[in-house]
Amino acid sequence: MDTQTDITQSPFAEIFPRLYELRDAVPDLTHPDAYFQHFAERLVESEHVRSLYLKVERSLGALDPEAWRDLKERASLYLMVRDPKRGWQALFNTLNEAKGYAYLQSSGCTDIGFIGRAKKKKKKTPDLRAIQDRTSVLCEVKTINVSQDEAERRTQIAHGAVLGSSAALQLTAEMLKKVSVTLQHAIEQLDYEDPQRTARRIVFTVLNFDDWVGDYQTEYIANLDAHLLANPVASAELVFCPASNLFANRRFTMQSATVVEI
Repeated sequence: MDTQTDITQSPFAEIFPRLYELRDAVPDLTHPDAYFQHFAERLVESEHVRSLYLKVERSLGALDPEAWRDLKERASLYLMVRDPKRGWQALFNTLNEAKGYAYLQSSGCTDIGFIGRAKKKKKKTPDLRAIQDRTSVLCEVKTINVSQDEAERRTQIAHGAVLGSSAALQLTAEMLKKVSVTLQHAIEQLDYEDPQRTARRIVFTVLNFDDWVGDYQTEYIANLDAHLLANPVASAELVFCPASNLFANRRFTMQSATVVEI
């Protein structure tokens, strides 16, 4: 029996319903640039892979039907868009918007929805709007991805190169600058929608560190906190979400922002 067909009919399709919907939206699963080309097999082979995809599925599962339709439509544009060094980064930048939605939901917001794409074409508006205690809430979701050097290193490893770990002990000045610039762009987007700054404004940022194992994440979060305390970002709440945390008992805190795991 064909393995792919058999797995599609297995309980995995029930455990990961929205990821399977995205998989079914891929025009050609045999194409080397198709993201979900080995999805079912990897779910069977690795518990670690299943745990990573469960995090993605949970955030997608938080979306109401209209929000899911919107996000799925936009994410589908990137299902076969593969960067030579950064893989399907564009796809996951889009899917990460579901984490911002889930955060608003967990914060007690109602009437959560993505701001219309037609409107965003005319001006750089934030991603999400909601209501909390009769107050308008706006949220811009950003993703900070690994450095170009790290992207190139991972590409070499994927092609069979044997390279030692080279994670920095502290966040680089380049990374801190990238965060600051990204946050400033987010503030500008919030200002387009809320020029008087009367809404509750949130910048939700997913962090992908070069240290993929996570040995130095505690130090990195502390570095980032010190940087933002010295260079505060006004007019918005900052929320950071580490893309991964392989240490189940480890929790992060910051004075300058909220840290969540979604």
